[in-house]
Amino acid sequence: MKQERAIRTRERILDAAAQEFAAHGYGRTTMQTVADRIRLTKGALYGHFTSKEELAAELVRQAGQAWRQVADASRGPGIPAASALRRLLSGLARRHHEEPRFHAVFRILAEQPDGPFAQPGFAHDLLAGLTEEFRRAQRAGAIPRWTSVEGLARLSVGAMLLASHAGIGGPDAADAVRDDVELLWDMVEALCQEREPPAA
Repeated sequence: MKQERAIRTRERILDAAAQEFAAHGYGRTTMQTVADRIRLTKGALYGHFTSKEELAAELVRQAGQAWRQVADASRGPGIPAASALRRLLSGLARRHHEEPRFHAVFRILAEQPDGPFAQPGFAHDLLAGLTEEFRRAQRAGAIPRWTSVEGLARLSVGAMLLASHAGIGGPDAADAVRDDVELLWDMVEALCQEREPPAA
């Protein structure tokens, strides 16, 4: 019973930290604001996490697991490469919009002084994974050869990083972010349907 209560408290802390990071950014979030959000004493909070950095690191680790789950779910026997790519991008957009922990990680990454890819980890893995998925679609003929798969992957990650900053300010802002992210995926799909490079 005591262990179950500790697990529940830990999950509440992670949810609170994600909400704080997403709403106020990494720099303005403190252990005190996380504790205050769920009316937990600071001492109790430190019993689970020793620092803000440790909280962020756990959220990033979980985001890596979530990304792999979305990637695995997008593929399957008989699913064309283009359909798998669309499912992957839509799945990422959905997680970014609906799951505060996943959304918060992009806000954390966007605020890194040296950029989101300054250190190995989730951002690198996500970019490499998306690049490979775009490359698979390109090999299958779903994306023209002249298109940079690396550029499409960077555009996809960049959209979520940008949305994490823009999606602050309540439900209306969140709806706008969701619509903008979906618009980006539609633009990527339209670009993938081109068979000649755009005129200079």
